[in-house]
Amino acid sequence: MRTPFDSPVCISCCTAYGARLGTSSAAPWNEPDRLSVTADRILLNPPFNARGSVLHTSMPEQWPYGPPPPGSDYFAWVQDALRKLNPGGRLAVLMPNNALASASRQDRDIRRNLVERGALECIITLPAKLFRDTAIPVSVWILRNAPSRSRQILFVDARHLGVMESRTRRLLTEDDTSAVVRAVASWQFDRERSVAHAGTTGLSGTAELDDVRDRDYSLNPADYVAQSVSAGRDADDLQTELEASAAMFRRARHVMVLADQQMTKVQRELDSLHALVGVRELTDWEEWPLGAICEVQAGPSPSLIKRTRSDDGIVPVVQPTHLRDRRIVVPDQMSVRHEHAEGTLRSTA
Repeated sequence: MRTPFDSPVCISCCTAYGARLGTSSAAPWNEPDRLSVTADRILLNPPFNARGSVLHTSMPEQWPYGPPPPGSDYFAWVQDALRKLNPGGRLAVLMPNNALASASRQDRDIRRNLVERGALECIITLPAKLFRDTAIPVSVWILRNAPSRSRQILFVDARHLGVMESRTRRLLTEDDTSAVVRAVASWQFDRERSVAHAGTTGLSGTAELDDVRDRDYSLNPADYVAQSVSAGRDADDLQTELEASAAMFRRARHVMVLADQQMTKVQRELDSLHALVGVRELTDWEEWPLGAICEVQAGPSPSLIKRTRSDDGIVPVVQPTHLRDRRIVVPDQMSVRHEHAEGTLRSTA
């Protein structure tokens, strides 16, 4: 079997390593007496956070890139497999996507050490729904146990590839896998010839060490690969969004129809009321100064008004404080009886 790096995979060593992992309920780093296995190439799909994989030791020599955080063992699998590589060997490991840019300080420190020491070569993000037992998307990390001559990292964003076999299962076609292999092989070929690889386009893109530093060691390919928005979205996601938008439009249209019917009903009732009482439209009203339609004169003192005010009075009282912005504003209506109003006017005339 050949890899994108055009070198044979050591099937026997990989098989022995995988068989050893599969026969034990404990994680390999917790078995000091386990069989020592080395390989030129390791392909690893570890059982992340499986029972028995709890970290029992934090010896510096066991975790050269940093101790993994408790309760999260994906970087423990990476480092254990790297220690089993022969000089110049490579590791391809399936990783959960939260390892790409998790906020954990220990995870970030491990990502930083992998990048700074040249152990990380390539990251490929895969689409969701590839596996029968889970719908979560994962990524493939390609690493080596010897520092790379190039500080460049290849990022491949393959999240939009594949076809839906069913509503819950996606398949990568031969064209899809070939596209990923070509992207990796082309980059590796340029590196071996010390040729600058083409920039960031379509499926893959490269990043220099300073670029990764600037992003605080985030390893999410979407940060380094330029793609159109539509290319990065699944067909079923687009279908779901379109259906949701259509449903929202139908609901909005229904509300608008009901509102229009209600407005028509209210307008008819207003027209009937205006015809009954002879009220003119607001647009036909005219403004007149108060002095042009009545005689304005000073009234009695406020103390007198307070003595004559009545809860059952029908004559409203307007005080100077109620005159604002050329309008009468009476927040607390005061009224007096009609006889009191006439007597007060006669006494103040």
